[in-house]
Amino acid sequence: MMMSVYEALPAATIAIDVILIVLVGILMHRLMRDPTRIWQEREERLREIYAALRLLVSQAEGQARTLDEALAKQAQRLRELVDEANAVRAPAEDPGGRRERRGEPTPPPLRMRVAGLRRSGLELEEIARELDVPLADVRVMVAFEQTARDRAQAARAGGQE
Repeated sequence: MMMSVYEALPAATIAIDVILIVLVGILMHRLMRDPTRIWQEREERLREIYAALRLLVSQAEGQARTLDEALAKQAQRLRELVDEANAVRAPAEDPGGRRERRGEPTPPPLRMRVAGLRRSGLELEEIARELDVPLADVRVMVAFEQTARDRAQAARAGGQE
C-alpha cells in the first residue's frame, strides 16, 4: 500500500500550490493594509515614550531639589561645628556664652548644650534626639570637648612638674 514517488507527486504538487496561494493571500492582505495607520501607531508610541521621559525628568528635578535642601542643611551644620571648634580653640570674650542682641539673650552654642547634656549622664543617641542633631555631629562635638579637656590636663600636668 505504499505509494511510489511518482504516484505521490501530483498530490504534493497540489499541496504546494495551496500553500503558495495562502502565502500570496497573506502577502496581499498585509500590502492592502493602510500604511499611514502603522506610522500613526508608531508616532503614538513615541509620544507615550516622550511623556514618560518628561515625567522622569520632573521626578529627577524634584529629587534634586530635595537633595539640595538636605545638602544645604548639612553644610549649615558643618559650619556650626567649625564655628564651635574655633570657639573652643579661641575662647570667646563672653565666657558665659550669652550675648545680648536686640535685648534677647542668644542660646548657648550647640557645643555647650551637648557638653551639658553629656555631663548630665545622657547617652549620645539621646542627646542627638533631644537636640535634633545627627549622631555623628554629637560624636564630633564630644570628641572636641574631650580633646580640649585632655589638652588642659596636659597643660596643668606640664606646669606642675
